[in-house]
Amino acid sequence: MHAMLFVDDPVRGNPLRPTADAIRALDGEDWLSTILIDHLLQTTLKGCVPDHVLIGSSDCYSYFSTYNDKLDKHDCADAVQTMRGGLKAYAKSEFTVRYISAACHQGHYFVVDVTFDSRQPAIFQQQDYIVQQAVFRNCPKQNNSHDCGLFAIAVIWHLLEGKEIHSSVFTQDHIGALLYETGPEVEEPKEDEEVVAETHQENFIHDVEDEIFERKFSEPSQVFQTLVTTYIQLLCDYGGWRRLPRLVMVPTAPESECTKSHRGTFQCARQCFPCQGLNSALGNVFPANHNCYCAVHMRQNAESNHGKKFASMVTALSETTSLPEKRALLTQLQQKSPGAYKYVTDIDANRLMDSAWLEDEKLPPRYGFRNSNISESANNMFHDARNGNWLDAIDGILIKMSLRITKSQSEYEGKDGVVDNILGLATKRWENCVGCRVYASGNDGETYSVYQKLGGELEEEALLKVRPVDCVCDCGKWQAIGVPFVHGMAYFRHQMKWRLEDVLDQAVDEYYKYRTQRKLYRQNFVPVWRHLLEPDMMTLPPDGAARRMPVDRKW
Repeated sequence: MHAMLFVDDPVRGNPLRPTADAIRALDGEDWLSTILIDHLLQTTLKGCVPDHVLIGSSDCYSYFSTYNDKLDKHDCADAVQTMRGGLKAYAKSEFTVRYISAACHQGHYFVVDVTFDSRQPAIFQQQDYIVQQAVFRNCPKQNNSHDCGLFAIAVIWHLLEGKEIHSSVFTQDHIGALLYETGPEVEEPKEDEEVVAETHQENFIHDVEDEIFERKFSEPSQVFQTLVTTYIQLLCDYGGWRRLPRLVMVPTAPESECTKSHRGTFQCARQCFPCQGLNSALGNVFPANHNCYCAVHMRQNAESNHGKKFASMVTALSETTSLPEKRALLTQLQQKSPGAYKYVTDIDANRLMDSAWLEDEKLPPRYGFRNSNISESANNMFHDARNGNWLDAIDGILIKMSLRITKSQSEYEGKDGVVDNILGLATKRWENCVGCRVYASGNDGETYSVYQKLGGELEEEALLKVRPVDCVCDCGKWQAIGVPFVHGMAYFRHQMKWRLEDVLDQAVDEYYKYRTQRKLYRQNFVPVWRHLLEPDMMTLPPDGAARRMPVDRKW
């Protein structure tokens, strides 16, 4: 394997082009942007990277964007999948692979040094392997909060030089020389033109003594949590690696801001599972799965932050399948409460509103769910394990999952057709379509108009079109849950002359069939009595004060 710069990095492209304002930050007391750090690394490390060392950009791990609040981060739908695929390939390699990356969290840069060189075939017998192998080394501390970006460059240079890390390898003056004496000159940009500094290793380092290579820093808390989460997800997906990561992380932020012991490390590792970002993690691990935000929690958030009278409007927005009604509700919300309006519009429509299925026919069915039960259920399973050890946690989860699967297997055994609750819904819709009339419309032979008399005091009428070949109806309710609404039922009943049994068999989504449920639960966990296993290490209990700190709600 040969040295590569910014490998498998779908978020950052080559060449990077920092703005003039980002470059001017080199000559002042400002934080350096991640794009500028990446640019400097790209231009100063060319030809200096040993074999089998991979240099990643500051945003190479796409999971960092979950914790970073940076203006220059880029969004890429395939970034996570591509990066995780690359890490799998590195881990399976027969070579020793070393990955070095600089990243930023809450105004502080850090360096992550990961080496895939350990062979542990029986990884599941040692659940806390990655925690045991995490190393934190002492090093010099910066005297301010704006030099850490340059520290990152010096750290990576130092790592490539193989220098030893200790607390007195160099001083703040060395970084000052790097910042003020040898930084690139910046010309005034033309209007609407970006300026890129021509920075090269020889004129950027100049004649500063070798000690400048020996500054290393890290703010480890959120980074360690992110890496452990990524590691465990990769492990679960792949089923085991030939090589496992050995982490070296060094805190070098000011003394008042660093983690001074391993306690924070273990706490971060324990928080990886029941975290607020579980929905995002599920979406990354299972990109084909469509998950929605919990309507109950969103209503509670709107009520507590913006007032009770706006909470009902959030619920109405979630349930309406009328685009005019949706627009009217949003307009009313914007006029009365800009904060509540921003809260709602910041959420992807397909994770909140039924009306999204009217505007994008390619959305997968949401199957009627308006909550996040999958993540809440997982949190509940982990809840009782927080104060125990890993063996107790895994054993408790396996017991609960085994009992759930056994119950489902017994419930679905010998049954066929559509599950009971969907059968009742489909039957009701079948009965309500009796008075509808169906007309062929268009020249494609695939689109039909359905006339429905809605009744009521105003004797309302409706004329909608359905496209059965795509399971789409103007009302949006067919494509939203995968069961034909009244208009689709009218097409099958009056145009196709189908029976209800034919509709249930051919037009209802396969998700609702008992055969699908049996396939889902056909295998169960094989129980192993935990007293037959070696006991694992105790993990630290959660910090009571930290657990009760107020957290800003997002959704």
